[in-house]
Amino acid sequence: MTAEHVVDNQGIIEVASDGAVVFDCNLANEPNGVIRLFGGALAAKKITQKPNAILSGFGGITGVLVIDTGAEVKLSGPTNIVGHVQIADGATLEINDGNLLITGHTVCNGTIHIKGGRIVPQGGLSGDCNIISEPSDYNMEDLAFLAETWLWQNN
Repeated sequence: MTAEHVVDNQGIIEVASDGAVVFDCNLANEPNGVIRLFGGALAAKKITQKPNAILSGFGGITGVLVIDTGAEVKLSGPTNIVGHVQIADGATLEINDGNLLITGHTVCNGTIHIKGGRIVPQGGLSGDCNIISEPSDYNMEDLAFLAETWLWQNN
């Protein structure tokens, strides 16, 4: 295969913490396709996330990540994207309870939704981006549990 070829994922790709899944071409996560990152590395020349497909988890992503209109990528833990990111109008990149480092340039005309996490667009950020930042339910539940436990022990 060459870089111009595209693998159309219509099934399930799972990337384990001690592994990597590498495509020497482009990868399209088609509707009903599932890509789950469990701490491992996913690499392709270009990874295109389509509407009604799932790309979730944490780990490493290498290549250009394109999130099409109506599509969503949900990252839930420490993740590095080594490459550029393009978020189309009506698309969402969601970060939950982790740090996301993007080494390339991020062009965002959609939404970046940060829930208790952080994003570092090291290569720059441009576009008409809607950035939503809020504490996550998970972090707030932890804080409430800690406060309740601490208060109980100190009474």
